[in-house]
Amino acid sequence: MIDRVENLLGRLLPAGIEHHELVSVLSPHFGGSVHDTDRRVTFFPMHPPHALRLEYNRDLELTGAFAEEALTEKDIETVRTELHRNYLESTGTGICQAILLVPGPMEGWWGYRDKFRIIPVPSQAPRPDYLIADHPFLLEFTYNRSPDDFVSGRRRQRLGYRIALVLSSLVRRSIWWHLPTEFGNHLHAWVQLPNIGLVQNVAYCRITYGHASIPYLPGAFTPTEGMPSIPLIPADQYYSPGYIRGGDGFELPDDLEQSFNLFFALPAQQQDRFLQACYWLNQTCRVDSFSSMFVHTIQAIESLAWQPRSQTSCPRCNKPEGPGPTRLFNEFLDRYAPGAIEGRRVLYSVRSGLSHGSLPPFLVDTEIHFGFVPEDFHQRRLAWDALEAARIAMHNWLRDPRAGQSGPTHTVPPDKPEAGPWVCKLIGRAWEALRRLWFRAAYEGRTVTRD
Repeated sequence: MIDRVENLLGRLLPAGIEHHELVSVLSPHFGGSVHDTDRRVTFFPMHPPHALRLEYNRDLELTGAFAEEALTEKDIETVRTELHRNYLESTGTGICQAILLVPGPMEGWWGYRDKFRIIPVPSQAPRPDYLIADHPFLLEFTYNRSPDDFVSGRRRQRLGYRIALVLSSLVRRSIWWHLPTEFGNHLHAWVQLPNIGLVQNVAYCRITYGHASIPYLPGAFTPTEGMPSIPLIPADQYYSPGYIRGGDGFELPDDLEQSFNLFFALPAQQQDRFLQACYWLNQTCRVDSFSSMFVHTIQAIESLAWQPRSQTSCPRCNKPEGPGPTRLFNEFLDRYAPGAIEGRRVLYSVRSGLSHGSLPPFLVDTEIHFGFVPEDFHQRRLAWDALEAARIAMHNWLRDPRAGQSGPTHTVPPDKPEAGPWVCKLIGRAWEALRRLWFRAAYEGRTVTRD
């Protein structure tokens, strides 16, 4: 009889196994599960008699595993054996190919050590007939193969996704890929097929790319002998504000290898933080709205600019001490992209207006104009400038030895008297009035009248 008070996490989880990996073994072994949201517990199997109960804290972090009436020692041993076999044992290094897309030709290759490389698709594979289009290329990367094919597949998907996210955030050309969307009908669209005589021919087709010449699981990296290298541009030039490419082809900064070195050297928590920023920046490639693109760009910057507030509060106004999100955002750009945008301090106000509904969407998203409209030009420029600042700041963030570390909290020095409640309120009202005047002068001074 197993003690139902003992926390079994130490016995169930070998070192190096994560929570989602444990669940991936528990569910098939016990035949499913049921979650009690109010109590934050999960029972295995789905129906009584239950064998195991997982408990979570308020942040939904796994804190305990406890025996229920049907659990046996054989269950514990089987789960540990499966976890060790699937996630800790290895059958060697494998090579995987993933298809990425870029809005222009990509004919050369570039590699990062023996970990991954980007190469053109084979000559037999389909390519667009237009210069500005979704041009495919391949990301080849190594991964640790598992005895379990499902685990190997998840590893390939996760590792390829992480590499592609970082790559897409460090180059000036947008890079994206087809995601296995699990909601809505985003994997399908109405497309134009060759007409049948004079009759228009359309079909509802799956959105994807592939070809028989792309093996996806090749036995080795594709040979690059005789293949041109992707042109490398000096990083200080490549990441300078207003940089203009020297042609239609794909270019890379000459410090891209160093950038990946710095990324992989980050602690796991800071890697995840940088990937969070990469995710939001990559979303700008997936929307058909300048307003959404702008909001996602600001979210990318905020992911790195955010710092936890002080645990102490002002004894008078009871607000947390330390800089707020607007100040953190502006200080982040001042530090990591000082020359990117002259009017950077209006960015956060515009983002807040779009997110909270006090500002309408950008004109380009809602109206069609024939001719130059200053407001439309200003909003487009705002979106593109923010995107450029985000890329520059993310590149520089990787090179800061204090990257991602919490800065010192701003507290009232002990030798200064505390401000009374009326002073706190007066300063807050004055700052809010100044912010509104600044925002109105920078953004709301519109000369266009809408019908």
